[in-house]
Amino acid sequence: MKYVILYVALFCIGYELDFMSSETVRHSPYESGYILLALVCGWQALNRIMPLRMESGTLVAWGYMRC
Repeated sequence: MKYVILYVALFCIGYELDFMSSETVRHSPYESGYILLALVCGWQALNRIMPLRMESGTLVAWGYMRC
C-alpha cells in the first residue's frame, strides 16, 4: 500500500511540474507524470532482479574499470 501512495504522489508531482513541455513543443502533463513514475518503478524493478550487481556496479566502480 505504501508503494501505491508513493506512485500516486510521484505522478502528481510530475503532472504539476510538467517538465516535458517547452515553449516550442507542448506535451501533455500526463506524460511528465508518467515519466517520473516510470523511472522510479524501473529502478525498483532492476533492484529486485539483480540486487547484488546493482550494489557492486556503482558509477564509481564502472569508472575505475574503464581506465
